Amino acid sequence: MNKPFVEVPYLNSIIKRNQPTYFFSLSNHFNIKKNLTFNCDFSYQSEGNDGITYWDSSCNLSAGILWKVYKNKLHLSLNINDILKTDKSNCWEDRYGNIITGMKSDRDTRYVRLGIKFIINDMKNNIKGRFNNNEELNRL
Repeated sequence: MNKPFVEVPYLNSIIKRNQPTYFFSLSNHFNIKKNLTFNCDFSYQSEGNDGITYWDSSCNLSAGILWKVYKNKLHLSLNINDILKTDKSNCWEDRYGNIITGMKSDRDTRYVRLGIKFIINDMKNNIKGRFNNNEELNRL
């Protein structure tokens, strides 16, 4: 929760801003099987104002699934973002007298992503780092 205590000089008067805004987020991960995981994320931000800027409310619901097969060497994932098409996190407007500016984006933030990852082998880093100051360090 954000509760501002702002007094803004506005056209020969003072505007007091003390309306609270709320933000919350839920994130859940469920192990369906030993090698199968489901996740669901939800976030919400209420509308509010900050000085002369007015923000729209926004929420986002996302989900995904991860499946590990072949002794956890192959990872298959499917993720879906903004399932409800309600992400308006960039929508705002400034009001000053009869002048109104801002952004009311009509963008579509929904997407589906399929991921495939294959781990070839468990390589360990056997490379030793070489520094330019090795000779100076050895002299010390």
